Amino acid sequence: MAQIFDTLSAKDEMCMEDFTKAVFAFSKLTEINSRRSARYTAAADRVKNIHLKIIFMNYAFQAQQLNADLKRWISAYGVQTAYVHEGYFTAMWSKVRDMFTFGAEDAVFSSCEQLEDEALKNYKTAMILSFLPEAALKDVEKQFKEIQKIKDNLRNMKQSHVYELQAA
Repeated sequence: MAQIFDTLSAKDEMCMEDFTKAVFAFSKLTEINSRRSARYTAAADRVKNIHLKIIFMNYAFQAQQLNADLKRWISAYGVQTAYVHEGYFTAMWSKVRDMFTFGAEDAVFSSCEQLEDEALKNYKTAMILSFLPEAALKDVEKQFKEIQKIKDNLRNMKQSHVYELQAA
């Protein structure tokens, strides 16, 4: 009987560890998306080209949508979403910093591309580690592909200097 109890306790401990890892992963992804949203909002404020403003605002909105999806997963785990708001201050600081560091439009693109690289690394890590539930993993993979499209669009726009509306 004690052996069964020990086995059940070990399984519960393993589930709790996976639970903690999953919540941490969702929190890190929401933090990076908050930073992405702030970066694109700052970029939209800095550029003069109306098409770029629209593109950057669309990307900021997209990052907010990804966050909303991730926060649903955190809520499904029974964790209060206030836990995730620590990324809000990081995002606001990022926005303030970006307002002063953006120079030419090339610098705006480079800064955004750099953050997208960081986001993609965070998403890859979350996907490689197999502690997310299957349905959540599918959502994370979908988000990864959306961010990859944005990164590719940024690189293409920067290289071609064509600032046409490119939907992600």
